Amino acid sequence: MNMFRKHNRGFVLMLAALVASLLTALGLAMFSIAQKEVVLSSLGRDSQFAFYAADTGAECALLWDFKYDAFATSTVYSSTSTPATCAGQQLQDFPTPYETGNPDGVFGLGGTYSSTFWFEPNGYCVYVTVTKQDTNSRTIVESLGYSTPCSQPDHPRRLERAVRAVF
Repeated sequence: MNMFRKHNRGFVLMLAALVASLLTALGLAMFSIAQKEVVLSSLGRDSQFAFYAADTGAECALLWDFKYDAFATSTVYSSTSTPATCAGQQLQDFPTPYETGNPDGVFGLGGTYSSTFWFEPNGYCVYVTVTKQDTNSRTIVESLGYSTPCSQPDHPRRLERAVRAVF
């Protein structure tokens, strides 16, 4: 009888260590899943911000085209009397100052075939290209929205969404 008890020593300790290991592994798995869910939900949110930025850029281009004829192929809208703004931001010509290091303002929008500008509504970057085609009498507005400011072009989680309007 004494021999039987000597062989059972440590069984409870081993069982407790096994249960603790299983609970730790289960907890780490649940933490990993929760962490991935947080990343996925933040990507979804950032994707919406990028889309809204792109939509804002397209709407801005449409406003300036229809209301002020800013992108006419034969005339250039002069922003000396009224600065071209959208969402409280002055529109800027390409390239961005983050690409060249030199800030620049838009003195006139428009041109023979294509106009490009950028701005940052609510801190999100937008690049817009307006192309006028004389042969088909149509206008193409392409707006690229980003989930980060223009000053962070290399951000690892930067998302891009695009809106294109043809009329």
